[in-house]
Amino acid sequence: IEPMEKFPTQSKIFHLILFGVGLAEQIPLVAQVTDCRNLILIEPHIDFLYHSLYTFDWTWVFQTFSQEKFKLSIIVETDPEMVFIAAADAVQTFAPHLTDGLTLYQSYEDDLINHITSEAIKRSRDFVSSSGFFEDECDMVANAYRNLQKLLPQS
Repeated sequence: IEPMEKFPTQSKIFHLILFGVGLAEQIPLVAQVTDCRNLILIEPHIDFLYHSLYTFDWTWVFQTFSQEKFKLSIIVETDPEMVFIAAADAVQTFAPHLTDGLTLYQSYEDDLINHITSEAIKRSRDFVSSSGFFEDECDMVANAYRNLQKLLPQS
């Protein structure tokens, strides 16, 4: 029996919460490396988001995350509680059963961003509690059905 890995061995995830959009240059890089499907951008400083419209071409982000099996949420809020509620809602409303690989990424250091990120980390268990157990069971039944359909009946 092989031991279970202590740390993740791959970078592929479903939910990515990025704290601090800044000028946004890092978004496509992080999104492509993680191959995320649900991108949640949190920027408490609306001026940074506004400036990014002049320094960064958002086309790839909007085109990619407007596709059918993708989702983009942009949260502009300074209250850590409201940020957490909005981020949790963004996770819970799109494949909540895939929260096991949820990743939090902080783009830059700033007192407000640090505070919001640390509060989210403290409450990260809340992201996965009561998250999508019914959907997970539906996926398992659907996968079992697809796998069993491939079998030929014995005569």
